[in-house]
Amino acid sequence: MSIESPLMETLVREIRNFDDQLKFTPPPHSQIVGRQKCITRIVEELRPKNGYPVLASSELSKIIIVGMPGVDGLIPDHHDWDIFHTPRKFGANDSKIIIITRYQSLASLIPGTSLPYPLDPLSEDDSWQLFSARAFQTEHYSSNPEFAALGWEIVNHRCGGLPFVINTLADYLSSKPHVNSWYDVLATPVVASAPPQSTILSSLEQTYQQLSSYSKCCFTFCSMFPKGFEFQKEDISLLWLSAGLLPPPLVGQRLEDVGRAHFDELVSAHFLLQPNKDKSTFVMHDLIFDLAQYLFKQTCSLMKEDAIRSISEKLSHVCSVCVNPFRTLLSFTGKKFQLPEELLNDIFTELLDLWVLRLSHFDIVRLPDSIGQLLHLTYLDLSHSSIQELPAPICQLSNLKTFLLLHCLGLSKLPSEFVGLLELCYFDNDGTPLKQMPVGMSRLKNLCRLTNFIVSTTGGSSIEELASLLTLQTLCISELQNIVADDASSAKLEKKSSLDELVLQWSNGKCNNYSEHAAIVLENLRPPTNLKNLSIKNYGGIGFPNWLIDHSFPNIVFLRLSNCKQCSQLPPLGEMPSLKDLIIEGLDLVTKIGSEFYGRNISSLARPFPSLKTLTFETMLGLE
Repeated sequence: MSIESPLMETLVREIRNFDDQLKFTPPPHSQIVGRQKCITRIVEELRPKNGYPVLASSELSKIIIVGMPGVDGLIPDHHDWDIFHTPRKFGANDSKIIIITRYQSLASLIPGTSLPYPLDPLSEDDSWQLFSARAFQTEHYSSNPEFAALGWEIVNHRCGGLPFVINTLADYLSSKPHVNSWYDVLATPVVASAPPQSTILSSLEQTYQQLSSYSKCCFTFCSMFPKGFEFQKEDISLLWLSAGLLPPPLVGQRLEDVGRAHFDELVSAHFLLQPNKDKSTFVMHDLIFDLAQYLFKQTCSLMKEDAIRSISEKLSHVCSVCVNPFRTLLSFTGKKFQLPEELLNDIFTELLDLWVLRLSHFDIVRLPDSIGQLLHLTYLDLSHSSIQELPAPICQLSNLKTFLLLHCLGLSKLPSEFVGLLELCYFDNDGTPLKQMPVGMSRLKNLCRLTNFIVSTTGGSSIEELASLLTLQTLCISELQNIVADDASSAKLEKKSSLDELVLQWSNGKCNNYSEHAAIVLENLRPPTNLKNLSIKNYGGIGFPNWLIDHSFPNIVFLRLSNCKQCSQLPPLGEMPSLKDLIIEGLDLVTKIGSEFYGRNISSLARPFPSLKTLTFETMLGLE
């Protein structure tokens, strides 16, 4: 039985490199497959003529079933899969079932499955080969080089390596002998009502309808971003949370975990793709972007820089409750576009119902006092702006939960009233040269993320105030050379059971003069045992703390030791059972890496670093 799908052909070819004694049962060729029809067909293909028990091992030594659950609501329940597995029970023990599906999450519903194997979009060459084989079926096309040039443009700019789209467009164009039709396909958005776009749109809408109601809202929100925008999971999850698009968390579940789950659902449905596996960013495929714009053009607006004054009060992001009034204002400027204070004042006084305000990368020196009128604001992003001073009224935003101030190079001080933002959960000031934290940080009981707590000798908040912040999940403490050594334990980091990520940092260039002091400070900053990510930077002690050596951190998956200039020996890290990524850089006094690096109990270990995936050594100038 032939297998026409290019993805199936690729999969079959790869599998047969390992074993050519395989039997394949492809799914029916029709695009819409009912659940019972699909399962009945596959079971009948496997059913021997005399009933299940007569199957010989030689007949069923390696049976691989290729199916496509997830199409047209085909999400099998456990009873379906019991039927599905019955024929296998009478074959060889090493028989297999392989399922091709658009939904990665489906794997978790199927008993006994291994980790899913993601299939990437087709390469340019494979896409062109598939397109040309179906579109150029007569000499009329092959004899005219203009068709080939247009076909190449269509493949690269309209198909995105997706076989279904390639086949649909190629089949349509194979019956269009005039180049004008080809130009129309290249220029017409996929959401157009005429064929072949309508066929593609119908398939995409089926996938959209299978999303959960909350994920549909989250997808709606993503339609406000420009084409090609790179999404970070943590960033977009915070936006969804601030816009009120997420359901309340279950008992014991974190709010940000709810956002991650809905992000993963969009990834599973291929509405968000990860083009570079080495990067943590995701993008929306052009076809999906066209769908989003089509579905939500009445509720979302992309504003040009020169038209920012023309904000339509009829446009808003869609949420579960209502459409109006305008609640979200996002900016996407790639340069330092100037935004005068007078214009900002107009925006703030007219859009009093804003929940989400993103003004990153703008040339804004100061915000008008009228920002204090945005009492519904839950999300404020001023990252990479030219802001030099925050007005005191900004601290009247009693509902503000997320405040992003990344890389604001002109800002050196927070207003003293900052500690009045009692609902603040996420404060990110990484890369902003603040001199100190305002007194009273202990009042911010809801803080989950604090990316740079600066220890100062000239006043400001003391490290003791961290003791009251029990909900912290991400924390960086910098300028640790300024701390009184015995005061370090007053932060009570060990008691912070929610803390996942911790960065401990001394000022670069000053660590050499604080060897004994640094050792005491680091010893007293013992983190909780459930910590997952740890970075120690510019540490000036001659040895690492006992708590890092005694292997009491079974959950650490990421560890960075950076510019620890006085350390001549690496700590024994090989016994950390969960450690996946280890980065060691700038330890210039280390001359060799011996067996002690593997751990003190090396003789009893099956192998050191049992979970390690990446090990990086950089600028180790003393290594022999």
